[in-house]
Formats: sequence, structure tokens, C-alpha cells
Amino acid sequence: MLADVSRYAGLVCIDARIGMDLELQLLLFGFVLEELSLRPDLTNQILEVTVDESGVSGDIFRYEFPAQN
Repeated sequence: MLADVSRYAGLVCIDARIGMDLELQLLLFGFVLEELSLRPDLTNQILEVTVDESGVSGDIFRYEFPAQN
């Protein structure tokens, strides 16, 4: 569990409420790679890419874990 370690390489999560096929996975991982090309250090962070039910709109979230106080 990530909460039990003080330092880790990072975590990437992709999520689609409409279900996930190969085409959607490739699209979302493209967004992941684009984000990582801009900010490659994912140490102690979670990068989350989501797409809504329509499959048209999505979000990219990046946050510290565990959260910094």
C-alpha cells in the first residue's frame, strides 16, 4: 500500500465511466504521456486521467500522495 512507504515512483490511474476498450485506453494513455512530457517527475504523486460518460470530455488530475500538509 502506498500509504505505508515514504517514497515511491508514482502511480498512473485511468478511468472511464463508460467502460474501457483498447481504443479508449490508447487515447487516455496518450494524455498520460503528454502530461509526463511536460512534467516527468511523478515521485510521490498520483496522475489520474478520467473521461465522462459521453466519452468526449475528461480531466487530468495530479496530486501528492500522501497529501502534503
